Amino acid sequence: IMKFLESAVEGCSTRYRFIVYSIVLFSLFTEQTARFISPLAMIGGMVKEDCNDPTDNGTFCWSESTKALVLGAYFYGYTAQFLITFVAKRLGFVPLYRFWLLMSAVLQFCYPLLAGISPFALIASQVIRGMMTGVCISHNFYFARTWTIENESKGFISSIGVTCYLGNGVGPLLAGLVGTKLGWHYSFYLNGGFFLLAFCLHCTLVKVSPQDSRFMGEEEKKMYAIQLESRKYHEEVARESKLDLKNILGRVYLWAFSIYIAMYNFIYYNLYNTAPFYLNKVLKADAELISYLSISLAFLAAVCTIIASKLFQTVDKYLPWIKCRMLFILLPMVFQVIFFVLLPFVSSTGAMVVITFTAITCSTLFSGSIITANYEIDPLNSAVVLSIFNSFGQVGGFLGPLFVKWITTIAPDTANYEEVYKTRWSYFFFMMAGFAALGFISILAAYFARPVEWIDRSIGKIDFNESVNKKNVNVPNKQTLETVKL
Repeated sequence: IMKFLESAVEGCSTRYRFIVYSIVLFSLFTEQTARFISPLAMIGGMVKEDCNDPTDNGTFCWSESTKALVLGAYFYGYTAQFLITFVAKRLGFVPLYRFWLLMSAVLQFCYPLLAGISPFALIASQVIRGMMTGVCISHNFYFARTWTIENESKGFISSIGVTCYLGNGVGPLLAGLVGTKLGWHYSFYLNGGFFLLAFCLHCTLVKVSPQDSRFMGEEEKKMYAIQLESRKYHEEVARESKLDLKNILGRVYLWAFSIYIAMYNFIYYNLYNTAPFYLNKVLKADAELISYLSISLAFLAAVCTIIASKLFQTVDKYLPWIKCRMLFILLPMVFQVIFFVLLPFVSSTGAMVVITFTAITCSTLFSGSIITANYEIDPLNSAVVLSIFNSFGQVGGFLGPLFVKWITTIAPDTANYEEVYKTRWSYFFFMMAGFAALGFISILAAYFARPVEWIDRSIGKIDFNESVNKKNVNVPNKQTLETVKL
């Protein structure tokens, strides 16, 4: 395999870096695909719907709480990404990233075997995999800084968002189609094969330093040499200007971002992790139909991500910095509140699809702005701040399935079972609307509590208090911001 890959790229020496970009994005795509295979696999025959029914062809008999733990285990481990980022900085991003790819391949191949041994063996493996996936986020930042040239980093970062959404949709599609035709086991085997291919590609073609690449042309290497000299200077400035961790943890906006992301992920992950069960039991959609809906949703979100960057740049020209960022951060939660308040009154799959697609379209157009705002508020520490609030954000990933099972689990012999079951889901949707409102309130509260944190850092690390004192202004407002900008 290694020799075949080497011969395949020999003629691409002038644009070699784009091959490397593609490999990293393929690895990310494979990871995002792996996250949401389990829900469709459970519906498609992995787990019995009724353990007392002799005609049920499911493989395992698990309780509702066990299913919830299996679905949320990966995200439970993923909350430790902050720790893995620090480990990667000490051991090196590339070696740890390769180890994660190989380990993920092995665990996906062993998924059916571990499920057969014990659901808790499966849960433990997913916690470990989720924890190690933290290196994927930090590696992508490291890669963007090391491998991208000039303005290509913006395109690469945008591609990460598109890749994530596509992977999230392909995972259910993989489980729905491959699982239905060949058996639920093969969804995991195929995904494990993707991880193994990504590992082989990365080991063969992606070097720690771009200039060490065997097949890169001399002209391209010279571009990296020039860029390396420029970055040395900026890294020295960054080391001198860097704030300590205690200062970072004391920022109000960091914790507001943490609450916001936790609420956003609670909603987003449930669309892929638990909504399939609602579609299956209440609206009678089968695994294949749900898989088509998932991939359609993912493609829509990917397209919206591309549109969003253009929309953001346009709005940014006409609104002040803080108003533009607040608008783009808060609007997703407004749409989510409306979406989940309407959902309990929907009685057909078609109507639910229309409402869901509308909500996802509107939310995706604005959802990436919190990452943009984080970078603009403090560019030098943005990766550390992101790893902290994104770690907290994954709490929504593992609590979501637990909340769903806790609210919607009822005894099979309950009178008017279907009506009661649907009512319980309505309670859950209203609770989701409440979580969206909480995310909205957290951002507003943080801004009104400490507006200086948003304003002074967003205009190039200027000492806001010193600038304000020179102008004899005590209260930060729009005029103050314009004065300091000047």
